[in-house]
Amino acid sequence: MATINQIKKQIETANGRLAKYEKNASMYDVRATKAIEKAKKATGKEFDRANYSFVLSDRNEWELKYSIESNLEYYYENCKKIQNEKANIERLTKVLDEMEVESRPSNLIEPLNAAMVEFKSAWFERMMAWFGNYYDNIQKALPEAKSRYNRARRIEDAMSGRYYWNHYLRKITAAVRASAAEIISDKAARMFKVEFLSWKRAEMEETWNGCVAKLASKCEKFGLDESAIKVSKPQVTAKGFQCFLTDGTNRVIDARMIWAAEYSDIVSPHTRYIVTERRK
Repeated sequence: MATINQIKKQIETANGRLAKYEKNASMYDVRATKAIEKAKKATGKEFDRANYSFVLSDRNEWELKYSIESNLEYYYENCKKIQNEKANIERLTKVLDEMEVESRPSNLIEPLNAAMVEFKSAWFERMMAWFGNYYDNIQKALPEAKSRYNRARRIEDAMSGRYYWNHYLRKITAAVRASAAEIISDKAARMFKVEFLSWKRAEMEETWNGCVAKLASKCEKFGLDESAIKVSKPQVTAKGFQCFLTDGTNRVIDARMIWAAEYSDIVSPHTRYIVTERRK
């Protein structure tokens, strides 16, 4: 589970991408307009963005047509990225708001922490084992990723400046580079294993505090009398953690944290929270 600071950083990064996409969209919009004006002047034909591909049909007009087509494609591609990034920022902002509400001080956090000592130990042990395997997998995939990235770059460099350089092929090489870059830029690819695991453990301490705060927040929704809280029967199960909270009334709050994606090689294991009320 990401921390509040990590979500804030993700929002900051997303806003940076949004600004870049908006700048690119504006640039390619202007370029497309200029390419259309240039083609009109060169051919003496009248057309617009909707019908240029039908009007510019002669062989000697292909270069003019391609100039319009490529700039419009990049324009529409960046417009799509703008919409996706705006939706991403909206989602991250909502997550941040929820996390900040959940992180406020609660009288439930101390008793939950006390009850979850054994589970915290098991959680750290499993997570560190997973990150160790993750590091090994990234290191194993790194040489091939570098090779794929460099091959794609060589192809792009060889074709640079050729107007007939098929834009679909460019998309393929860009996708190959992006896929390889995910591995190359991963911190597990750029750090020694001891350094990487130490960094992850420090990050997990903050993540753990967020987990307990989130569980406490979900329990609070049932209107518990926090001055009379008792936590009983804490247990670590094959599926995660479970305990019961009471406040002297005729009901019990069943609070659970469930393991998720524990056996995935790529998706980081995380926890889900299930809190239910039972009447005595």
